[in-house]
Amino acid sequence: MGWSYSQFWRSRNDVVEYLRRPERFQGRQLMLQSALVGNHHWYLAKGVDEGPAWIGLDLLAGSGRLNQGWGYKSLSEAQQPFETDCPLALLNRAGPPCERAAAWRALVREYHVQKAQRRRPEHGLVVRLGAHRYELLRNLGGRKGWMVLRLPDRTSFRMTGRQLATALHNLPPAITPAKQAQPVQGDLF
Repeated sequence: MGWSYSQFWRSRNDVVEYLRRPERFQGRQLMLQSALVGNHHWYLAKGVDEGPAWIGLDLLAGSGRLNQGWGYKSLSEAQQPFETDCPLALLNRAGPPCERAAAWRALVREYHVQKAQRRRPEHGLVVRLGAHRYELLRNLGGRKGWMVLRLPDRTSFRMTGRQLATALHNLPPAITPAKQAQPVQGDLF
């Protein structure tokens, strides 16, 4: 129900290694597959005897205190976690869901559809942030953001990753070749 911390888990990898141990479920469940997405450890588990495979989530966090280590909190899909970045590979392998898990799985699939439609930053893309338009010039790498050119006065700035994410969120979805209008074939007269 609550969070479990240990001073022996000095890093996120230490906690993940602990959570992936075969004896975690005390012989009653088997972990079939797992994936780490940020500070979310997603896993697919199944009862040893029988029963459908289900999805679990371990939220990971550092304690923020000196020598207090990292910790985790476990949830199952039936608890409808707020997080929806579960990999589709786990979702596709899981067994039939209960009613509450079915609603959560629908949210996860919706998240992945929206993620696929998001615009990706690329050289030359024009974005709007506040009252100004900016052209993306070059990626500075990682969290440093992009060098941008403010279009009205051609002044260059560094746009942080957070600012760029806000600007990209306000853009319409990218038009993929499958979504473009196809020319009408047939008689013109």
